[in-house]
Amino acid sequence: MTRLSCSIILMAFCALFCQPQLSAQSEQQAVASPNILFLFADDMRASALTNPAIKTPNLDRLRSSGMLFTEAHIMGADNGAVCAPSRAMLMTGRHLSRLLPAGFNIPDDHALGMHDPWNTPLYHYQPDAVYTDRRPVVQDDRHSNKVDTLPGEYVFGGIHASEVFANAAIGFIESRSPGDNPFFLYTAFTAPHDPRSMPPEYLEWYHPDSIALPPNFMPEHPFNNGQLIIRDEQLADTPRQPEEIRQHILEYYAMISHLDAQVGRILEALEKSGQLDHTIIVFAGDNGLAVGQHGLMGKQNLYQHSVNVPLLIAGPGIPRGDSTPALCYLIDLFPTLCDLAGAEVPAGLDGRSLVQAHPVLG
Repeated sequence: MTRLSCSIILMAFCALFCQPQLSAQSEQQAVASPNILFLFADDMRASALTNPAIKTPNLDRLRSSGMLFTEAHIMGADNGAVCAPSRAMLMTGRHLSRLLPAGFNIPDDHALGMHDPWNTPLYHYQPDAVYTDRRPVVQDDRHSNKVDTLPGEYVFGGIHASEVFANAAIGFIESRSPGDNPFFLYTAFTAPHDPRSMPPEYLEWYHPDSIALPPNFMPEHPFNNGQLIIRDEQLADTPRQPEEIRQHILEYYAMISHLDAQVGRILEALEKSGQLDHTIIVFAGDNGLAVGQHGLMGKQNLYQHSVNVPLLIAGPGIPRGDSTPALCYLIDLFPTLCDLAGAEVPAGLDGRSLVQAHPVLG
């Protein structure tokens, strides 16, 4: 997975990315600002948050304690690695057209603070990471470092990637001391991206006979959309066979359940730290996925299953168990989090704060 998600897998910052702009506030007000925990999934469809067939008890609890945005979207991409421009748009609050070509690089002029460039080194916590270009990086060895006990799984030191990222996030939370400045913790998982493998007990949660094919299942896509021979579309035979697609869906569900368990561990650590009620929690994803719908497997298309992304926001002042069908983009999260933290929204963003569009959030 050679893309932005590999170069910035997990970042934990002692200071909120907009915190330099809090200078107009008193020190007491700044201390009262909320923490932000941002959990990011890879290739997870928005429907996974509302699909009763997928066992996600921790995300269900998070959903019941916050607001679900059912019509959150991405803008697509100009290349097959849809996730890279998606993450660049997330981190800059800018439209795809301003990040071309490809959207793999964040412009040097993008600022997270009043005067600081986006990659100004901040405090980070990830003791087992490899650090490259002033950012914590976890090496991606999914395709070159298989472990016999977990065939097909991407692991680091014998531990599943989702658990590695959760362990780092938990370690950061546990390293905090009372009176520390508010933090922004960004944890970007590589699940449920293929190759889909997880501890075997999660596979046992599902049975092929209980997996329903999507109503829009097709053996083949009805026309050439220009993206039918790329990597993602080679993950299953063409024409698509119902049994093979059911197995893909089963593994997709199981990997989401394993991811859900790691989310639960992070939330438990946050609660034990005493900071849960003082933390804005965001759960989102970089793009959706077809997995058999319309005869497709990947995300290189503009169907709803691929451009609709999961988005949950919970925390102080946010309605519990509510949802909205209002249209929004991932680029809206940058200004939204600034508003929720009481920080000035930087100039030059294309995203629109959801606090302004949905005053109930503020």
